[in-house]
Amino acid sequence: SQWQLTSVMISILLSLNTVISEKSNLNFILIDDPIQTLDDLKELALVNLLRYQFPNKQIILSTHEQEFSSFVRYKFWRLYWDKSHKNISMKERFLSDI
Repeated sequence: SQWQLTSVMISILLSLNTVISEKSNLNFILIDDPIQTLDDLKELALVNLLRYQFPNKQIILSTHEQEFSSFVRYKFWRLYWDKSHKNISMKERFLSDI
């Protein structure tokens, strides 16, 4: 199914990031809308994986789901309340320019 394919691809990409970053000082992870085919339980698993396995990485996560964005910020804030985070709404940004 589609969620299984998405899960495998995210796993492979995060594993590659771990291996490559050790050799190249790559300190960030970019993920574009990973939740399109994931249910709530898998979304939680992904957020927890990012929180605990990549604590020293800057994570840039794009999504069109406002609820998921809020959930991610809440989960990371609880763990890393002393570190900064930023939510950028492209919709608000572009509509304000019009």
